[in-house]
Amino acid sequence: MIRKSITRVIGKCFFSLVVKYSDMQKAYVKWYYGYKNLWDELLLIGVLDYIKNNLDIQELQIEVKDKERARERQENNVQHFPQWMSISRVSTPSMLWKITHMCKSLFGFFPLLILWWGEVVNTTAKFPHNGVNYLLMYLGNIARQNYMLLWWIHTQGKNDQLAKAIISQAKKIVVREEWSYEQAKIWNNNVTLYQDFAKQLIVDVYQSSQSTFKKENYILINVHPSKIGEKTRQAINQFLQKNQGKEVYFVPCDMDHDMSFYEEVLKRYPHRRLFDRTLHNINEVVRFFAQASGARGMRLHFLLLCKECAIPFETIVYHPKVKKVLWIES
Repeated sequence: MIRKSITRVIGKCFFSLVVKYSDMQKAYVKWYYGYKNLWDELLLIGVLDYIKNNLDIQELQIEVKDKERARERQENNVQHFPQWMSISRVSTPSMLWKITHMCKSLFGFFPLLILWWGEVVNTTAKFPHNGVNYLLMYLGNIARQNYMLLWWIHTQGKNDQLAKAIISQAKKIVVREEWSYEQAKIWNNNVTLYQDFAKQLIVDVYQSSQSTFKKENYILINVHPSKIGEKTRQAINQFLQKNQGKEVYFVPCDMDHDMSFYEEVLKRYPHRRLFDRTLHNINEVVRFFAQASGARGMRLHFLLLCKECAIPFETIVYHPKVKKVLWIES
């Protein structure tokens, strides 16, 4: 009898603690941040802005690879981060950290989980990037429907049981284009078709300083090195020939991956210059784009910057997402 009473009291205390913790205005953002990739930074601020305007969150933890690098970039762009929100950075997890998180999630001590990274659910990918990692790491959150999905969804269709397991339980899903919206609607009715999370940030920065921009005599080029072929090289050459006499900047979106093509550009055009966006804050990046007289490129957020900064640009479409997000026919 006494044992039952003690068990009951412990159970009530545990349940009250779980409810109290779950109700706290906390969230954990799980994401991939490459630091040298343009879209990572633009999208982080866009996601934070969405959270600020649509969720009642006061305390936020963000999973990052390098806390010092993340802190530095936040300080450089401090005006774009919500000041009222307590934001802490968590380094990419060790095995012990992963086990701790699994236990916290399983027993209800984990806050609202916000899953965001590229194809947040892509069941066509190989393990663990197909979404199974979510089921393993955050089974408790998924079972309690205490998580959100942001960004882009790719599934194998109506018979995709893995997608069903992850998508159907989400408290809310926010996607950036119609394909993901239709995919998510198969299993979940609480789906919002939003815009690319970087778009509003670019628009706001551009409009706030638009009157100070002055067109300069330089053009921008960008490629995705793993997607480049002879036709792409020809397209870039034609663009450069058409704009002879103008200063040319190569703008890598990924400072690691894209630099291989820059070496090729240097061999053909030794006077070309490099724009290293990791040395600039977002306001300076937008100003640099807005003052260009033209651009030609491949990567989505290079093109999104061109479009929202109102400069003439030509696209080299390497992936359907470019058309889906930019709404272009090229």
